[in-house]
Amino acid sequence: MKSRAQEMVPGGRMVLSFMGRRTTDPTTEESCHHLELLANALMSMVSEGLVEEEKVDSFNVPYYAPYPEELKLEIQKQGSFVVDRPEAFEIDSKQHQEGSE
Repeated sequence: MKSRAQEMVPGGRMVLSFMGRRTTDPTTEESCHHLELLANALMSMVSEGLVEEEKVDSFNVPYYAPYPEELKLEIQKQGSFVVDRPEAFEIDSKQHQEGSE
């Protein structure tokens, strides 16, 4: 964030886009949906013989989907930016999946 702040012109704005969650609980199902999609893709690759199942079993994807307030506090804690217009958009992943089949 500090590096980006040096590139900004006075009064400039920046758009940040993140995958996040709506609830304060990081263990909700909505926080893990994209990982389910990844798991399905990997298991398809196993069934096609493209990837060994043992490698999928040992695959680790550290990921944390922030809650909007957490993100805002972290950005402001850095001291380089002020969050003045946070917006959240929901993607209907079921409709998105059906459209790609």
